[in-house]
Order: sequence, then structure tokens, then C-alpha cells
Amino acid sequence: FRTPELFSGEGETNTDAGTAYHRFLELCDFQIKTADEIKEELREFLNSGRISAAQYELLDPANLSEILSMPVFANLEKGRLFREQEFLCRLPAKEIFDTPADDGVLLQGAIDLLAETKDGYLIIDYKYSRKTDEQLLSSYSRQLALYKKAVALIMRVEESSIGTVIVNIFKKRQINLF
Repeated sequence: FRTPELFSGEGETNTDAGTAYHRFLELCDFQIKTADEIKEELREFLNSGRISAAQYELLDPANLSEILSMPVFANLEKGRLFREQEFLCRLPAKEIFDTPADDGVLLQGAIDLLAETKDGYLIIDYKYSRKTDEQLLSSYSRQLALYKKAVALIMRVEESSIGTVIVNIFKKRQINLF
């Protein structure tokens, strides 16, 4: 038995920095946008043990301010947020693999951020990568399409009511998918 790797790694970046930025986004208040407010929030996270001293040193409040100012993070306080939302569901094999089979396949994953908004749901996937937008889309659009199917099934909503966005933390870019 071998678990197939469905999606490629991000590569060519400092994984410790990527982990630190990802951890911040797991914890942060999306309403806080200025570097000074973020510095204070980081100190609170450090003092409470929610981030390590090494992570604290890797996090740049100015970069975080730019990231949190992306349009995808606007108005998140108005909806319900599900951070690091793990899921397990069954999808037909033909929706996951290149096969005509309808047999059920268990799909397990963790969505970085699932936001319930007035317009539906939004799946936000964090990446820390040097890749171009096109390369990230090529590498991860299938993953996000599966996440979208899982959310539709679990939340009992139409896929058309679910948006997907990749946030490239390294390049401070937002890539809207479908």
C-alpha cells in the first residue's frame, strides 16, 4: 500500500518562514492591518506561546500588513471563519482520478481558511512560494477543485456558491480561481 502524492510541493523557499507565516494567518485578527498593530499581536502570540521565538524572528510586520491588506481578507469579520478546517468525505473516483469509475474514494484534507460570507463560501489556500501565478495555478487548481467539491458536499451547497483563492505569502499576491 502506498499513498499517491496528488499535488506537488511548493519548493525553493524557506520552509521555516513559510510555516511561521502560515501559523500567523492561523491565529491573526484579520481586522488588524497596520504594522504597529501586527507587532503588538505578534508579541501577544509570542508571550502566550502560540508562536515560537524562532517564528517571531521570521515574521515581518510590514510584510504581514501588506498580506492582510489583500482584497481577499477584507470584510472577513462579517462572516464565520473556519481556520485549518479538516475534512473527510467520499467522492466518486472519477472526480479525483482519471477513471470512469463511480466507486467512492475517501478524500481527506485541511483547508487553510474557509470563510462563510454573505455571498457563499470562500476557500483560501496559503502558499509560500517563488512560483509564478501560472505555476501555482497549474500545481494547485486541481487540489482546490477537490476542496470545493468537498465543501459543497459537506455544507450541502452548490459548488457555484464557493470561491477559491490562493494567497502567495512569499510574493504577497492573491490568485482568484473559480
